[in-house]
Amino acid sequence: MEDLEQDLLGSNTVGATARSGGRRRVTSAAELEQVAFDLFDEQGFENTTVADIARAAGIARRTFFHYFPSKNDVPWGDFGAELTRLRADLHAAPSGVPLMDNIRHCLVEFNRVPPERVPAHRRRMRLILGVPALQAHSTLRFHAWRQVIAEFVGERTGQPADALAPQTIAHATLGVALAAYERWLDRSDAELTELLDAAMRELAAGFSGTGPLQREQPAAAETRRQETGMPTGESAAQTELTPRIGKVARRELAVHGFTRYAQLADVTAADLLKIHGVGPKAIRILGEELAEQGLSFADS
Repeated sequence: MEDLEQDLLGSNTVGATARSGGRRRVTSAAELEQVAFDLFDEQGFENTTVADIARAAGIARRTFFHYFPSKNDVPWGDFGAELTRLRADLHAAPSGVPLMDNIRHCLVEFNRVPPERVPAHRRRMRLILGVPALQAHSTLRFHAWRQVIAEFVGERTGQPADALAPQTIAHATLGVALAAYERWLDRSDAELTELLDAAMRELAAGFSGTGPLQREQPAAAETRRQETGMPTGESAAQTELTPRIGKVARRELAVHGFTRYAQLADVTAADLLKIHGVGPKAIRILGEELAEQGLSFADS
């Protein structure tokens, strides 16, 4: 019956028919997503049907819906799991750190993508942000994303998540993220996390009442470090700090002169969080390492 159903699938099978020959049947959402993305590239999102995807994947059309509720859900992947991860990261953010700094660090880490996955992530985001047919569906996803931010703001400020301030910050944060993503998609050499970090710093400055700030760009900062003899690149990573905090955090801490745990005991966690690449997770791990040595941050 399943084979018969595949024979009765709809049209728009350019690419899909050729793909089905000799291809093993898809058995996971990730595999089905890859098949769908290939078809979107070949035929366009709007010209590709669920039937096309099912045929190319070697499954029945009804089986597609075991993996995704609709074609519009494919570009979003396992979005529910990602929201759970973001909510957990925010919940674990250290207290005593400015609210917007915590949001900034969690946003940056949430959107950090391994280099080998950057091309696939660009392809995904071009669909989500560039296909008109997805915009209405994306509105529902963005609402859920904003709600996670609003819940965190509400918890930290003692307000309901639907109060004006949490909702304002949530909407503004989403706007910042979308602006950074659009700039990233327009520039093949751009670094997404740097764009997000810079944009969120501007947003935080606005909420703090200090107004727009002109900040040193990454290239200028690197030049300044070289001129002043500060460590740069891989040489900055020669440090006793644990690799568990990540390469970027270790490098940036070294650039700022922090290579030993004893040095961290002289500064506050809030000050360290101001360093690009040092997020709440890194602070938590460093706090654990300090505790093992009988030390703590200055504000602990």
